[in-house]
Amino acid sequence: MNRNSHLSRRTVFGIVGIVLLIATACILVSNKQIAYDDRPRKLNESSSEVKAPAPPSPAASMDALMRQSVFSISHESVGGRSFSPTTQSVLQRRHEARRLAKTGDFEGALKELLTMLKESFAPGVNRASFSVAIFEFAKLGEVHPPALALMIDYRDSAKALMESGHDDRIYAHLVATIDTNLGNSEGSLEMLDALPADDKRRDIFAIHAFESLVDAKRYSEAGEAKHFDAMIKDLTSAFSAPFDKVGVGYEVSTVLMGAAFVEVLVGNGRYNEAEILVENLVRYDNSERSRDLIRSRIERAGGDSSRFNVLRTN
Repeated sequence: MNRNSHLSRRTVFGIVGIVLLIATACILVSNKQIAYDDRPRKLNESSSEVKAPAPPSPAASMDALMRQSVFSISHESVGGRSFSPTTQSVLQRRHEARRLAKTGDFEGALKELLTMLKESFAPGVNRASFSVAIFEFAKLGEVHPPALALMIDYRDSAKALMESGHDDRIYAHLVATIDTNLGNSEGSLEMLDALPADDKRRDIFAIHAFESLVDAKRYSEAGEAKHFDAMIKDLTSAFSAPFDKVGVGYEVSTVLMGAAFVEVLVGNGRYNEAEILVENLVRYDNSERSRDLIRSRIERAGGDSSRFNVLRTN
């Protein structure tokens, strides 16, 4: 395995928080000040911290919590007035949680995120806010272990409900989204393989297991999980990010993500679509480093990089 291929599999989805939730930063904790890191922590790296004293856990009765406290919410009484959460008000809780965390009030931030998670299922609220809430839990968990422990508790409880016969897709979403933010793509792959071929929840785990599917060269399934139009959409979003606002290494990460898409297309024999991506990637970053990364992914899929005009050497 060459060095570029090894590098790509470890970092290709570092911008995935990305494209949907992009940015890569470093965790800095000083005098109770924190700077959030968009890079998910590997599950096995957090195990020692998770053994900290368990926080009060609403997940103790997951089914009751999810059915009564989360999914059933429609409005609340605030100051004598009826209040219905909106996408804007839910996402505002993210900013408040970050503000509290920066002052060292981690418990306050955790409570804010719990409310955010609850309200993300209110009628009319964009369901993407659910993923944002889980993403924020993971970041808070980097500096406040009880947040990480609670997130893992949610995942394990939802997984147990799935295994006991509950077929609600939201449990699958919860398990897959949390595993993704823990850097545990393999967890979604295990769930995907455990479900029957006709189970409608397989698509949820396939999307989150995309990286692992590519690593395993399961190109057909990876191509079903991420269609060409979705690849174009992801790359377009990444290409349009302002360079003054993205972190160091973002450009390389974007090429790595695109190169993985190219690998999947080549692995499925879809050279015409792969060529469209390659041309756009080279236009985005015309360096020899970028070309080498793309060539390595094409060759990993058993393809011939010389078929791509823009990759030919003079």
